[in-house]
Amino acid sequence: MTDVFVSASLQLCALLVLYWDHLLTLPEEIEYLWKRPIRRGAGLFFLNRYLTSTGNILLFYFIFMEGHPTLCGILKKYHQALLKASQVVVAIVLAYRLYAIWNCDKRILTIICILVASGAAIAGWSIASSPDADEDSEGGCPQPGLSKQVAVRRAIPWECMFVYDLIVFLLTVVKSYQGMNKSGGVGMKSQMPLLNVMVRDGTLYFLAITLANAANVGSFYLGSSRMRGSLSTFASSISVSLASRIILNLHKRIERLAMPSLDMNVLRSRIQFHPGTIEDDSSISHDWR
Repeated sequence: MTDVFVSASLQLCALLVLYWDHLLTLPEEIEYLWKRPIRRGAGLFFLNRYLTSTGNILLFYFIFMEGHPTLCGILKKYHQALLKASQVVVAIVLAYRLYAIWNCDKRILTIICILVASGAAIAGWSIASSPDADEDSEGGCPQPGLSKQVAVRRAIPWECMFVYDLIVFLLTVVKSYQGMNKSGGVGMKSQMPLLNVMVRDGTLYFLAITLANAANVGSFYLGSSRMRGSLSTFASSISVSLASRIILNLHKRIERLAMPSLDMNVLRSRIQFHPGTIEDDSSISHDWR
């Protein structure tokens, strides 16, 4: 089994995971997003999900196909651009979610903007300054051979994304800690259900994407020439799918809180909310509906 075939198979599996998860969550997407007015949260969801879902259709053409070198070169550059664009959208989704968790705190917005701008600048530099991939006739379109130098440069954007995910996760934990203090250390799940959902989903997202990203970055440093970066599509598919699920879970929770069966804690939370505090999470509901 050659490295070319293994690399192509990994990319195919990544796309299957992406589309299979899309099918699994499509009924909830229709119920909670298609039937509602499109607002900021929903708009980010559609951009995150359909940029990658529609953009990856072309990849099926050349994963196992040998095409004209010029066409393959164009498709490879297109694939790299799509990977970077999808990660930018995921970063925006996480940033918007974090901004909502912190009740639209301008300090958090400033931190987010600095992180995104710095990460984009470093990633852009790494891509622009890296040499072209090693091209030869072996393997056709699926995966070009990468020298060590090229692989190290291409790993930088993924390392930046890991640092960004880590900071977002830590800020989410800090907000959770503040919420627990406000609720006396107990009862955050009942008194601030949206914050509880966001902390839970944020933790699961961070753990899953850390594992996927670690494997991807490791492939750049430890893999053979044809295996370097072969897990990039998989890491991208995981992050896009999980970011979509984060938004869907939040919309589901908001929908349940809007039903007449609200318990008294939630009802009191909504009545007593004052902007600029963290007494409850009704501002999160307002931002994401």
